[in-house]
Amino acid sequence: MTHSTTVALPPSDVLERAKRFFSERVPHAAAFAEKEGPGFLVLRGQGGEEIALHAWVDAAGKTQVRASTLFFDQPELKRQALAQALKRAQVRPEDYVVKFRGAQVLDETTTLAALGAVPNSPFIILPARRQPVR
Repeated sequence: MTHSTTVALPPSDVLERAKRFFSERVPHAAAFAEKEGPGFLVLRGQGGEEIALHAWVDAAGKTQVRASTLFFDQPELKRQALAQALKRAQVRPEDYVVKFRGAQVLDETTTLAALGAVPNSPFIILPARRQPVR
């Protein structure tokens, strides 16, 4: 997703404020500078999320800011974890279930924050098996 806006601050101030905001103001989803240079800043979140910012002064003398985000959702994290653990590129995520705090996550479209996950929260991924009811 990409966002663009015009602001009154100089580009260097925009990037400095963004770096400070994402590292301090959102503790459960903090992101820290991974790369930075004149006019750009790339932040990496604790779950691998990425935020890239570019700030510059246009021909009219106004500061333009463009930010693009890449936030991973549960199904993508599940697919990546399975591919790494099983050492296979092709994995069928629907053949596995995710457990958090001992319970199966039934709606994998729920965000990690809504589940109450914080950095380094343990998730368990197990093969999906039908359990007979007795």
